[in-house]
Amino acid sequence: MSATDLSRFDRPLINQRRTGPRGRALLALLCLASASVCIGLGGCASAKPASAGLSANFGSSVEHNRTAQFVAPAAEQKANTYIPPNPARQRLALETYEAGEVELETVNE
Repeated sequence: MSATDLSRFDRPLINQRRTGPRGRALLALLCLASASVCIGLGGCASAKPASAGLSANFGSSVEHNRTAQFVAPAAEQKANTYIPPNPARQRLALETYEAGEVELETVNE
């Protein structure tokens, strides 16, 4: 035998399948996944919408509560949108910053 004749033993034959425990497990997982998808889609075909059993005025109480709790601002309130600053909070913030006591939040570190 020459070197070229021995090279045919190094590679598998075309019709030969190399299935080990990992290949069988992968095949079983694939079959299980496809069966789960088929069963799940079959359930979707026979399901009815969640809102099918609800009455026509469902949710009207929520809309009524929103309307009841809404307070329209008066014309004076609409015109005066200036909110005066709080000097005590401004002074405290400046003192904290100058003292170096400000803790910066770090993201993704």
